[in-house]
Amino acid sequence: MSAREAAEKFQVPRSTLGDRLKAIKTGETVDLALQMGRFKKTFTADMEKRLQSQEPRSHLMCEEASCARDKPAPSHYAQDATSLSSIQPGMQCLDEKMPSTERR
Repeated sequence: MSAREAAEKFQVPRSTLGDRLKAIKTGETVDLALQMGRFKKTFTADMEKRLQSQEPRSHLMCEEASCARDKPAPSHYAQDATSLSSIQPGMQCLDEKMPSTERR
């Protein structure tokens, strides 16, 4: 069976099959496991665990129906802002500007 026939029979792009055959002929190890797309992991497993263990910073933004200015400031942000109550009275949360029917 030719490479072209094999590509058609197994519905594999000819270029992919050609790349794999070339790697085998040069003595490289080839991973024949199925893969979805060209996705390569960005982070190692250790890096993912470290990112997951960090506290999300989204609590400083308006969430759901409550506004962040009603929540006390986390202690690790104390050097940046003494409290979230320092927001000026004229400023509004995005939730307060949006009618209740449009809130998500």
